[in-house]
Amino acid sequence: MSGTVSLARYQGLEPDGTHYFEDDLQDPDKVKELFDYCQILLANITKEGWRFLIKNYGFPGLLAINNKSGWFDETDDREAMGEIREHCLISGYESDRDKFGEYDPETGVFSPLMEGR
Repeated sequence: MSGTVSLARYQGLEPDGTHYFEDDLQDPDKVKELFDYCQILLANITKEGWRFLIKNYGFPGLLAINNKSGWFDETDDREAMGEIREHCLISGYESDRDKFGEYDPETGVFSPLMEGR
């Protein structure tokens, strides 16, 4: 298994749910499965997970997977990209600057963590 950090977690049947690692998320079918679980609020993607997905697939690849899953808007790619960015921010990852940090949804302000923290 490549990488030992869980990038996402499905709250499934196993005692600790099902964790998704880099090897898992290199498979677009697994990402679609994860998106399906996320849209019914049974899974979540970590900030490291979002970073991996964006670096591995880019927005075009994630939009293609979304077209099969339907988690984000399927009729407007710009809207879907905005929704993906919002989920990244909520998790603590700002995709445009490739930074981890804290996001306040009320103010819309993302505060990056200082380097080395």
